[in-house]
Amino acid sequence: MFGKQNIFTIFQILWIIEINYLGLNAIMNFVNKRNIFNIILPNEIEKYNNIILNIFNKYSQFIFCLSIGLMLCGACFTFIKRINIIKDYKNVIMYIDFGWEIGIWLLFIYITYYIYYNLGIIWLFIPCVIFLFKTYVWEEFFDHSKKYYN
Repeated sequence: MFGKQNIFTIFQILWIIEINYLGLNAIMNFVNKRNIFNIILPNEIEKYNNIILNIFNKYSQFIFCLSIGLMLCGACFTFIKRINIIKDYKNVIMYIDFGWEIGIWLLFIYITYYIYYNLGIIWLFIPCVIFLFKTYVWEEFFDHSKKYYN
């Protein structure tokens, strides 16, 4: 039987595929719009690329609602672990918060597409900005606040 982590890695892998796919599209759109050099795709690839982007666009709101619903269900169903009769059922205890975990990853998938759709090529630099913010601003703020309050 698969361990708990194996079920959750499916959505992590989907997210990794999504960020790479959207990253390549952002680069291709940026390069083609600026006429840096013209990337010519075969008609079949361009057709399937447009189909995939249309699917992202069509189902993004559904993914958002599904993620919120799954997180709410996961948060509510976590209390089932506390019922004495169910404590003996390892699979229930192990997987009852599945909705919470999957909801978070689906929310990441939605947010990734939303940011890509609204920011284009700038989307590629968001991880760098988050890293720099966390490293230089966030930690610096908390280092100073710890010294101030201690």
